[in-house]
Amino acid sequence: MSTCSVAMATYNGAVYLEAQLRSIATQARPPDEVVIADDGSTDGTLDIVRRVAADMPCPVVVVEGGGRLGPVGNFERALRNVTTEVVFLCDQDDLWHQEKVAILMERFERDAAVGGIFSDGLIVSDDQALRDRSLWDTVGFTPDEQRSFSADPLQVLLRRNVVTGASLAFRSALLALVLPFPYGGWHDLSIAILIASTSTLELCDRRLISYRLHQANAAGLATGSRRSQMLDRPAHLANLDAQQLHWSSLRARMAKFHASADVLIRVDEKLAHLARRRALPRRRLARVGPAIGELVSGRYTTYAAGPWSLVRDVVGP
Repeated sequence: MSTCSVAMATYNGAVYLEAQLRSIATQARPPDEVVIADDGSTDGTLDIVRRVAADMPCPVVVVEGGGRLGPVGNFERALRNVTTEVVFLCDQDDLWHQEKVAILMERFERDAAVGGIFSDGLIVSDDQALRDRSLWDTVGFTPDEQRSFSADPLQVLLRRNVVTGASLAFRSALLALVLPFPYGGWHDLSIAILIASTSTLELCDRRLISYRLHQANAAGLATGSRRSQMLDRPAHLANLDAQQLHWSSLRARMAKFHASADVLIRVDEKLAHLARRRALPRRRLARVGPAIGELVSGRYTTYAAGPWSLVRDVVGP
């Protein structure tokens, strides 16, 4: 039987942390260890961890000190301390359904080729009241896109991220691939892309977590109207710059770990598309022709959000 760890990053999470830890403690198949990296909490988070640790069915390792790293760096700190064969990423404010570990570990043990798996979840509010949507519904991960992902995970990820880190588990042998996290971007996207480009990333359509939406989420689901996003051109250009840096870092890591020539070519095409979008002229009218060329080529659909990305490129101030 394979062993597994939970890697959790905490920072001032006292409000929801105990409920999350107890949902891990009551798993039908308990993990073999819980590794908690704390980023300098001042609200009693560590007091809760130490108190609940006495009731956990496995060792709880607390990693603290070393200065503030932020959510991404703190997850990296947690991952560097796991000692088992599979690692589950875990947020401090969600809830795990009782069968989560058992279901995903059975899939890892059944197929040694699987590098990572992510699942669906339920959306809950501060008071755990259920909203009438699943996590995948909320991010628009439709059944058609799920089928596309099963056939070609990287192709979906070249277009957009559909993997929520709190639902993701992967083999610890891949830590050398994913750490340190490439420059820019959230850790869940980096991990998903790197696994999909060099190993096998699968989805599980079971709702195995309750994903809590509240005012203090470090990284919640996308908010804001499309109109407001379209009119904020400086933020849009900064986002394109950040994407180029992130994908360039990912591409270097893929090459280091011997991703196939086909994978590298596809990433190069993504980078070229981002560069062409970033280089569109300042005047709106002058943007139309180059942008239509990218649309006709199919690159807006393959590497971005289709016509919506074109409209955002062309219409913004």
